[in-house]
Amino acid sequence: MKLTKKFPLLSLSIVLSLLFAGCTPKIKFPVELSVVAKEGGREQSDVEFRSVNKVYKDGEIDTESHSSVAFSVSTEILAVKPDGKIVMLQSTTKKDGMFDLNRLGLPEVGEEIKIEIDKFGHILDVTGYPPDSLFYLPSLVFPAKRLSPGDEWKESFKWRDFAIPFPLITEINFKLVGAKRYKRFRVLRIDISASTRFADENKDVVYEGRSKGYLLWDPKNYLLRYAESHLSDTLQVPAKGFKSVSESDFVSKLKKSS
Repeated sequence: MKLTKKFPLLSLSIVLSLLFAGCTPKIKFPVELSVVAKEGGREQSDVEFRSVNKVYKDGEIDTESHSSVAFSVSTEILAVKPDGKIVMLQSTTKKDGMFDLNRLGLPEVGEEIKIEIDKFGHILDVTGYPPDSLFYLPSLVFPAKRLSPGDEWKESFKWRDFAIPFPLITEINFKLVGAKRYKRFRVLRIDISASTRFADENKDVVYEGRSKGYLLWDPKNYLLRYAESHLSDTLQVPAKGFKSVSESDFVSKLKKSS
């Protein structure tokens, strides 16, 4: 009797596993990755950002501040050019917190930003912002080659932060870890690590920024389904005994797409 009671449940589980396996075929390597979109397509992602900043003077902590913000970012595809370049409109639909989203390279509530990218993810134009601003720093860039698990690639960007009066260089390292299942989707895990420093040597002011995290890319639907990273940066003026240390965490989850 016990066996006959369990059998229908076992059969159902097999059917469901076969059904979902059919819907999400395994990713075959090597794989070519790119950004593809259709005009009129829409995405919405929910984002959380938390940061702690500590300021030291002469080795003693002087002030400590905490910041946090949760918000939703909406993206609409305005056009897809013949060469594969994509023009999109990005806006923030809701926000809980006082942190300035422009400091993350994202639009504030009530602001719409038109962005153009190529098929590899490079940001070519952001309406209303200079090309050396944070808005041109991409979260993900693909190489022009087929990839297998363990493959790595690098990108370097020169830009300016509104709070630091010196040009910066950010070097980003990407590594394709492999395929995995995320919810009901087959995705690629890509690990990311980055370092940021002054573009030119500066003996009076020392800056170092580092970040480490990963993202989950859906190659079938061309969607970034999840991303998280931990960031740390240190700004020092040794002659004045000044030091500022920040630790931040960023999480983005795709809410819906059409």
